[in-house]
Amino acid sequence: MDYQMNLTLSELIRYIVQSLNMALDIGNETSYANSFDVEVTENGFLFIPRLPASYPIDDDLYFRIFKIVNVAPFPDYTLLKQNAAYFVPINTADIHVKRGNAR
Repeated sequence: MDYQMNLTLSELIRYIVQSLNMALDIGNETSYANSFDVEVTENGFLFIPRLPASYPIDDDLYFRIFKIVNVAPFPDYTLLKQNAAYFVPINTADIHVKRGNAR
C-alpha cells in the first residue's frame, strides 16, 4: 500500500484538533467554542484547555485524548503514553490558557 501523509505543521494541528472535536465527547466543549486548543512541539503536543471549563481536567481526560491522538497521525507519527497527565506552563499573560497538558 502506497501511503503518504506529509502534512505541514498547521495541517497536522488542524487534523489533531478536528479528531479531538469529533471524538473527545466532552459535551458541547470543542475548539469551535474556544474550549481548548492544540500546540504541536518537537517532543509531542500540548492539549491547552481554556479555563474555566465544564469538563474535568484529569487523568481520565488525558487517557481519552491519548486514545484519539495516538491513532490519528499514525504511521507518520507515534505518541508514547505517559503514566498520567503532565502539565506544563505556557508563556502567556492570559490566565485562561497558562497551562497545557503535555503529550
